[in-house]
Amino acid sequence: MLLTKHEAAQKWCPLAQSEVCMADGCAMWRWAPIINPSNGARRFMVADNPAAKTEQEAGTKPEHCHGWEFHPCAEDPAGWIEPEAAANRRRRGYCGLAGVPSL
Repeated sequence: MLLTKHEAAQKWCPLAQSEVCMADGCAMWRWAPIINPSNGARRFMVADNPAAKTEQEAGTKPEHCHGWEFHPCAEDPAGWIEPEAAANRRRRGYCGLAGVPSL
């Protein structure tokens, strides 16, 4: 079962003999690979003008991208990328004692 560290903190840990899981604070915790936004990949929103070199040239910043960083056109189109801290809050992992879950 893949869980965020906040979800895991609601689970019981049989080794710690306590009522909560320490999640990423435990040596047994394993992070699942970052493969999509539901597991911690940073989300990206392409700008109205994908060739923009400045945020002013990019067009209107989408409302749901408040706090996201602007990245100008280089090899990829211009747009806004979600902060790493926000993506990390969605990242999922699992207790290594039970083996790797079906991903």
